[in-house]
Amino acid sequence: MEDPTQKAKITAAQARALLPELKASGLPLAEFARQRGIGAAPLYNERRSARLKASRSRRAAFAEVVVARADSPPRAATRDHYEVDLPNRLTLRIPRNFDDVSLRRLLGALSAC
Repeated sequence: MEDPTQKAKITAAQARALLPELKASGLPLAEFARQRGIGAAPLYNERRSARLKASRSRRAAFAEVVVARADSPPRAATRDHYEVDLPNRLTLRIPRNFDDVSLRRLLGALSAC
């Protein structure tokens, strides 16, 4: 007779396939695994791998910075803010008293576009 407390073993690929369902369930990982009668370790490992992969892809890339010539007249609009021209032809105007944490979040969101 089979032991009802025995957890089914799943492969890494099966665990990866269950991650969207885990996220949608809103359950803690251990509870999700328990309800399905599977071991939690492969889910933990695959979730960690997915998070590491996502964090690596979010790393900021270097962007070219072009400094205006010293003898060119400053534009009136740039006196109270910085301007950053993004590769997608957008210009980001940042107040001189910007919050660096908010700016980092904004740049992260824009890089995902």
